[in-house]
Amino acid sequence: MIIVWVILWLMKLKQDRFLRKYLVVGLLSVLVFFLFSNIYQAYRYDFQTVGQFDLAKLRNPFTAVINFDATFESFKARPGTWEFNFLVFNQQYNNLGMFTAGKISWEGIKSSIPRIFWPGKQFMVIDEILAKLYHVKPKEIDIGKNMFGVVQVEYGYFSLIIVPLIILIIITIMGSLIKMTMNYPTFLWLFSGNILFFLVNIEENGNEIFYMLRNIGLILLIFYGYLMANKIIKILQSESERN
Repeated sequence: MIIVWVILWLMKLKQDRFLRKYLVVGLLSVLVFFLFSNIYQAYRYDFQTVGQFDLAKLRNPFTAVINFDATFESFKARPGTWEFNFLVFNQQYNNLGMFTAGKISWEGIKSSIPRIFWPGKQFMVIDEILAKLYHVKPKEIDIGKNMFGVVQVEYGYFSLIIVPLIILIIITIMGSLIKMTMNYPTFLWLFSGNILFFLVNIEENGNEIFYMLRNIGLILLIFYGYLMANKIIKILQSESERN
């Protein structure tokens, strides 16, 4: 949310259209985010517990909305995803050759290709790859992953350069797509929604970026098809008016 508002602010700033109302809308959006997070965190375990769902035991929704405890507890637990970074760093510190050299990226690319185009595809998930690399069971490394650790286990300390470049490129792409679709709200939200989902997804497995790029490419094709169809319709209308 912060990233998309900064991009919109920078775009509007050049056109002298930035008003106080945009700041108010941004603050209200943050408040709505927290309220939604509260009710989501309050009910998530009730809905995720298989075989124990009881409608009578659900919390009062109004109490859940204003209860920030579950949300803050979730935020406190988020640093646990960095255990994965420590695992990777510790392994590479003791053994300089302990990296996958792009194998996770290749498996991620394969996993993002729809089976309609590759019916017999076979791919490995990151836990299986790391289990073979570290000679442990997949359950022993079943912890939250993140892009920083995934790139480090792929390419070593080059991740210090690669990760910032990836984030900058994604933000640049997002800014270009937002500018391109300012007058097309549906496509604007499709593009920004897909990119934001990737950027805010703390726990990821190394293949989310390829799913995001696949979705962006598909939406872009539909968008250009929509523009072409509109152009053809206008040409046909103009010709019919002449006749």
